[in-house]
Amino acid sequence: MSIIHMRHGEAGFKGLEELCREIIHKGDKVVEIGCYRGESSKIIARYAGKLFCIDPWKDGLIETGSATNSRFQYQEMAKVEALFDSALAQKPNVIKIRGDSNDLVEVFGNCLVSFVYIDSLHAYETVHNDICRWWPKIVQGGHMGGHNYSAWWPGVVRAVREAFGKPDKLYRDSSWVVRKRPGRECLH
Repeated sequence: MSIIHMRHGEAGFKGLEELCREIIHKGDKVVEIGCYRGESSKIIARYAGKLFCIDPWKDGLIETGSATNSRFQYQEMAKVEALFDSALAQKPNVIKIRGDSNDLVEVFGNCLVSFVYIDSLHAYETVHNDICRWWPKIVQGGHMGGHNYSAWWPGVVRAVREAFGKPDKLYRDSSWVVRKRPGRECLH
């Protein structure tokens, strides 16, 4: 049995749209970690010069609850990946990369990406690792952000706070963003 669900509600798309309008500039290279069906990818692609979509699309257990009420269900990702492919087929600026962000981070040179958006697993260890490994890839003045900065996902909140103190801005869909500027390093 496969389960395909929406990750963002209607308000979530509005929050992500606002984030993209504020920080992505024409020609920017953007990396999205965790793309699932491509819902957020479609929005980010409207603003990015190049969008690198990284996801393993690997069968297995997925999170379906919150950190305080975790539920995991088996998901066949071939159907989810096909939905991604269909949703982004007409976006020539999207480069789909099937794999784990840990394995792919070294493909990108340091200080070459304008924005990294983290929306993969919401466990502390995963978010912490993505923040630490991808921060050097961002240009000065660029941004790092992600989804699910809320009480529902304390692992995300903890990882972001440990790395940066607090986000520069939060959005109505629980997205967060910080700007990379001189003197601001990842605190990990």
